[in-house]
Amino acid sequence: SSMTAHTYESLPAAAVRIGVSVKTLRRRIAEGVLPVNRYGRILTLDPGDVDALFHRCPRPASLSRPRSLTW
Repeated sequence: SSMTAHTYESLPAAAVRIGVSVKTLRRRIAEGVLPVNRYGRILTLDPGDVDALFHRCPRPASLSRPRSLTW
């Protein structure tokens, strides 16, 4: 692993960026599926970890709103 500097983001910033609630991020952290960095009371996330968790199974736009249910 390289010693490059990482950029971290706050929970609210990550939530806005990926379109989920802060509560959702906190739930994933509590479940142990989202690594978090703690600096006292301040929690920060690695954007790469956030992306890996929430973009692993992208939903095609065609599946988000079924058009066949028009009756």
